[in-house]
Formats: sequence, C-alpha cells, structure tokens
Amino acid sequence: MSIVKAHYHNGKIEFIEKPLYKDNTNVFVIFPDKKKENCKLRGSVKSSHPIDYKQIAEDLRKLSSQSEAHIAEELNQESGNDE
Repeated sequence: MSIVKAHYHNGKIEFIEKPLYKDNTNVFVIFPDKKKENCKLRGSVKSSHPIDYKQIAEDLRKLSSQSEAHIAEELNQESGNDE
C-alpha cells in the first residue's frame, strides 16, 4: 500500500504526487473530516498538591550526599579500608 497526495475538486481527483502504479488497480479514497477541533490544554484544572520546587531541590541534595557517602563506603570496603 502506498499513499499519494491529491487534490479533489468538482468531482475530479488530480494527483499532486505521481503514483507508483501504471497499471489499472483499485484504490481507496479517504476524505478527512471537515470538522477539525483544536484543543489547547490550559491551567483550568488545578492540582490539589502543587509542586514544591524548593522541597524537590532539597530532596535532590540529600539524595546526592547519600549517594556520595554510599559510593565512598563501597570504595573503602573494596580497598580494605574501613574508615
């Protein structure tokens, strides 16, 4: 199956792109719906739990320091130094 662009007017179809087929073949013609709905999401729905960016930054700092301590602990255990 292939898709080619065409223009429909006055009951006739004019191809914008050249079809790959030169022999007779059956085709499907699909017309898009005339009604198009463009919806934009807006901030009309408010979350009951707003995002606390300061808390997120603090949590990331804590996780980072915990990760650094955990990595340092593993390195000390691998090297045989229990400090």
